[in-house]
Amino acid sequence: MLQKLRMVRNQQTLWRLVLVVFAVALLGAYIYSRKSGFEHSGLSEVESKRSSLKNVEADSASSAFQSKFNTGEAKANAESEKKKCFRVTFTQEMLGKICAPNPNPAICRIATIAHLDRSEFKTARLRHPTGYITMMVHPSWDLISQAIISNNVWESEQTNFIRSALELLPGAGLLDVGSQLGAYSLHAAQMGRQVVAIDAFYQNSIRLFASATANGFQDRVRVYWNALALKSNGTMNMFLPSTCNVGGGAPQIKGSTTISDSIDVRTTLLDDIVIGDGCFSGVKDLVMKVDIEGSEWLIKEIGAGIFKRFKVSVVMMEWIVLSTSPKAPEIVQFFSSHSLFPYGLDGSRLRQLNSKESSKWPYDVFWATNEFVAEKLRHKV
Repeated sequence: MLQKLRMVRNQQTLWRLVLVVFAVALLGAYIYSRKSGFEHSGLSEVESKRSSLKNVEADSASSAFQSKFNTGEAKANAESEKKKCFRVTFTQEMLGKICAPNPNPAICRIATIAHLDRSEFKTARLRHPTGYITMMVHPSWDLISQAIISNNVWESEQTNFIRSALELLPGAGLLDVGSQLGAYSLHAAQMGRQVVAIDAFYQNSIRLFASATANGFQDRVRVYWNALALKSNGTMNMFLPSTCNVGGGAPQIKGSTTISDSIDVRTTLLDDIVIGDGCFSGVKDLVMKVDIEGSEWLIKEIGAGIFKRFKVSVVMMEWIVLSTSPKAPEIVQFFSSHSLFPYGLDGSRLRQLNSKESSKWPYDVFWATNEFVAEKLRHKV
């Protein structure tokens, strides 16, 4: 999603450049005409006056255009500064009250949203094999919300794979890192599985909590509003793309032209949530989904304990950003050390990938154990 948003920003920059070039061309034409007028000694007095008048008009037009351009640029920048994606906004204090008391102050497990204004929550239906799940989404300008409202599905091929993986692993839980609105989490919960969903943007997390409550899943879905980082108990500020697509939200970059959000999110380690907060009671096997906008490499740094505590048989990971990252070989080595090997997904079939050609891998990569792949082939699912 961020790639699409960057394309939009590049187009906007190109249009601004075209306007600047046009202004410079007008100014150049004016300077040339004045120079030609002075050098032409054969001009009559009338012609000279006409020439002077044209020069004044050109000068005036150029100045007016430049003034209009500068005003437009300033206005656009001001609008970008003031633009808010959501009509309903929350304060830091209000959002602090959604977190359950915890001995670890870095962790925010959502316990209530009763005091929040939910008038901007939109209701959608997420289709599963035997019916529908009620799902709270964003206004229709959000790409994920728009797809779910229109089609009742999100990433159907991938969610079908995760459902089939859970079916092959009785009792396995789902760890959804970068859960967004929680399509994968809700599918797993509908199957009766324990779910831990983590997202850094509160507008996603509070809607997922509302979805879990609406479907009676709150006893098996834990929703955490946290950003994962190398340092725990810090804070991070998020930004949204100028299109307001919530799925493209990421940590704020200084000097960014995107829309800043004034709310701080607490940073923590993945192990501190999953292990430290006592998640997945009685669960031995895990399926993971990891989509954190290019920071997927953090898993090996702050989530290694999970792979020791649980048997992780499948990890679905967004790879598009990591494909060109120098950290890619380290990630391949980390998963290999836990007997997880890379596959692409063709329909419902897993296709093994060359570990030495990670730059050519598809958008999403599925890490799986040989045991899981053999079981999948045996059941022909």
